[in-house]
Amino acid sequence: EGWTVVDVSAGGGWFTRVISAAVGPEGKVLAQFGERALQNNNGQTQRDLAAQLGNVEPVFTELSEVAPNSADAALTALNFHDAYNFRGEEGAQAFLKAIYDVLKPGGVAAIIDHEGTEGLDNADLHRLPAATARAQLEKAGFEILQLSEALDNPADDHTLSVRDPSLERATDQFMFIVRKP
Repeated sequence: EGWTVVDVSAGGGWFTRVISAAVGPEGKVLAQFGERALQNNNGQTQRDLAAQLGNVEPVFTELSEVAPNSADAALTALNFHDAYNFRGEEGAQAFLKAIYDVLKPGGVAAIIDHEGTEGLDNADLHRLPAATARAQLEKAGFEILQLSEALDNPADDHTLSVRDPSLERATDQFMFIVRKP
């Protein structure tokens, strides 16, 4: 309780709600939606969510514009594969640098994404191999604390798009817990 946590690319706000409850009334969630969220009803959906939860501040800028060293923790869920697959290593490093920079020294982050397999078209499948994510996280300067198996799903063989209806949104996912030294 009492932490400031950034929900990076918060999307529909599912994790924002979870984090809001976890940090309690003394904590704060910076729900980073980016400027694109303003294209849909001028961000009113996100503002309504913030008003409902009370300890959430919607952020309609790029994460790199949030004050550096201002967060105790960060979370990004199912976003990193897009940074890597569609913007390459340079885009992936820019995405991770923004997370790194917003964290206070000693701050922690969780990086969750759809598990991919080397050699498959992970861009088309919207996936990323955990080994690739690990290498990118280490290159960005993060200390790997844990690769959690909490979101593993052995029934997903990584060959289908994460949007395939047969998966029922239950993909095999990795979750790295990392720290900014």
